[in-house]
Amino acid sequence: MNQYLSRTSNLRVDDFLAHQEGASDNELRAADLDNVDNYHFYLAYQTIANWFDNPDIDRFEWRNKLLNHTRFIWYAAREDNESIDRWQSIDIFMRINSGKIPLTNAELIKALLLNSVVKDGKSDVSLLQQSELGQQWDMIEHGLQNDDFWAFLSPKSRANDHTTRIELLFDLISEKDLSSKRKNLEAQDKYFSFNYYNQQLKNIDDPSREVHLLWHEVKKRLLPPT
Repeated sequence: MNQYLSRTSNLRVDDFLAHQEGASDNELRAADLDNVDNYHFYLAYQTIANWFDNPDIDRFEWRNKLLNHTRFIWYAAREDNESIDRWQSIDIFMRINSGKIPLTNAELIKALLLNSVVKDGKSDVSLLQQSELGQQWDMIEHGLQNDDFWAFLSPKSRANDHTTRIELLFDLISEKDLSSKRKNLEAQDKYFSFNYYNQQLKNIDDPSREVHLLWHEVKKRLLPPT
């Protein structure tokens, strides 16, 4: 896992994870949380550490279950070209998981956009666009973790309506709320926002350009003009 993350990200994931082991509480609180990946790694580490601190946990029994009774299903694309391998992995992820496990709208939209950027070619330009989109996505997600800023964007009564905060932007753009007024909320399509983007990217001649336009609309909601 560390090897994969360090290859696909410039966020110093290996250094961050290595720093957690044996660190004091003060050091953990001062850890580098300036990106969304490290933020979630930090929360996961704290949750696991607290769970192991429970005296009722039988560590040896848990270790035996993990090492001897746990199986992982791994779907891996095998290509000599790393960029093609990456694109095929995203494509496999979409086909296997879409509609089959409870992924969030944000997860599905992110995979859809990244996949569409390189759908018709894996040029240096398309790979750069894919990388920039991923970095900007992380920057937006990190900014939305500011509770004061989030309170300004989302009414308190609806603060927990979204599994991930970035979904609010997609709901606004796809006009999900307007659709909700026309339908019974319980009959509302759970993946309304994802389906909106999926339809936008169907049967078009230049998916990379369309992704650029769609993502520009997202950035306009939050980022200052450049």
